[in-house]
Amino acid sequence: MQLINDRSEYAQFTDEHLTSTDWQHAAESYLDARVEGRAFTAHGHWPRAVQRTLKQPLEQHVIFSRIIRDEFTGAVMVATDIAAVNLATLCAWAAEPPQNQTAQSDGIDCHRRTPE
Repeated sequence: MQLINDRSEYAQFTDEHLTSTDWQHAAESYLDARVEGRAFTAHGHWPRAVQRTLKQPLEQHVIFSRIIRDEFTGAVMVATDIAAVNLATLCAWAAEPPQNQTAQSDGIDCHRRTPE
């Protein structure tokens, strides 16, 4: 599973795994997400096996999965974890002023665009 640590890795993940650049329709790209962890911080202690073993607070992180659905019922049959990003870091990127971003949102419909 890829650990996304910076904005460029996140942009590359989006380019490789979304059929469109619109996160509002991620399910059409067969992506799903879940949040794991307990601590809403971004100190870099996630998701490491040692934290789970020692019962230390694991930082909250979003795990993206590639899914295969049953065509008749729509139920998820198989989910494969493909990447994770720290939730606090993801929120910080979303709140960052556009002039500081390398991959920006146009602010209207959540489409990514690259600055000229």
